Amino acid sequence: AGGMSAIGERNAFVVLWGVDAIAIDWGVKIQNNEPLDDKNGNGDSEKNFPDASCLDGVNLLAMCFTHGHYDHIGGWFKPFERFPDIPVITDPFTEAPMRIIARKHNITWFPKVIHDRVTRVGPFLITKFPVYHSIPGSCGFMVEVFEGQGESEKRVAKAIFSGDCKC
Repeated sequence: AGGMSAIGERNAFVVLWGVDAIAIDWGVKIQNNEPLDDKNGNGDSEKNFPDASCLDGVNLLAMCFTHGHYDHIGGWFKPFERFPDIPVITDPFTEAPMRIIARKHNITWFPKVIHDRVTRVGPFLITKFPVYHSIPGSCGFMVEVFEGQGESEKRVAKAIFSGDCKC
């Protein structure tokens, strides 16, 4: 959905299991030689947002945000155009700049925000944990996927997202 090859890339990760998915971060690409506003001053240029085509045919269940840097939260509202009722899982320090971005884009609504350490959505068990970064409230997510029900339920996958990945 985005990239992680350089600082300022439009960070966006989608964890897909069957048709169910969660997204982690949905940032805006920051370029030194190009303004964030389009030629008309109408907010962020569309080309700077992550490619949301990866969400076609997907049942997006939640969005998780690791920290409040613009390259991680700058486009947070874009998936809500297609999935208006999903919750946001993040820290209060990350929620605050997301609300500022909402005002910048004249967004008058805000999604349900979950600050809990552990959240279950569909087959995903999402555990938020603190990480050290240059901004308060930074967190990583451990995402576990479960199949089955009741006593037959078992974990079938696990991934860790630390926030800033550099390749």
